[in-house]
Amino acid sequence: MLQSYERKQVKQLKEKVILNEILAEQIFDRVAILADKDNAEHVRRLWDFLPEVFKNEKENNLVAQKAAQLEIYKQRFNEYARTHNKKMEGDDD
Repeated sequence: MLQSYERKQVKQLKEKVILNEILAEQIFDRVAILADKDNAEHVRRLWDFLPEVFKNEKENNLVAQKAAQLEIYKQRFNEYARTHNKKMEGDDD
């Protein structure tokens, strides 16, 4: 009985240490961004540390990123079309 309790305590301690290490690495990544803005895309997310636990979140994030990129592309294309149309209208005068 005592050995079972001890094993459980050791397991909980290991889990706590692992989570603290992940937290420390995430803090380091974000502090490093302050020094190097170009490194912002290399920030590790929770699914990088625990992929099996956060599989759905990673997939949802990828879908959201693609949707955001598509929206940016649409805005740029519309702006280009407006600019082009204004130039063409100016050429007729």
